[in-house]
Amino acid sequence: MFDDLFKFVRPSEARQRERDFKAKIFPLGMKQRDLALAALRPLIKPKIHDEELLFTFITAKQKYIDDSEHIANIYLQRQKQFFDDERTHIMELIRLDISAKSLEEYPTATDL
Repeated sequence: MFDDLFKFVRPSEARQRERDFKAKIFPLGMKQRDLALAALRPLIKPKIHDEELLFTFITAKQKYIDDSEHIANIYLQRQKQFFDDERTHIMELIRLDISAKSLEEYPTATDL
């Protein structure tokens, strides 16, 4: 349990982990992140900041990829700052995001 607590990670290894994570979450590049935010922003109440919205989307998508849709839904249900319909939009975007093969076919707010 505590083995990793004091483990030194070389800067090159940390950069590689970051690149791997970005490639897993945004396989179409960082423009995909901008498109995800643009798709969700009109559907989420204004008091939710972009950073919080992206963090929630990224965390739920990671859980969807690594675990299951069910686990991602549990995570979203615990995010009480969002209304039910907003959580539904986030999950729908995750499904469409994962199935998008190119930026050109990336979903918009009207697709959700």
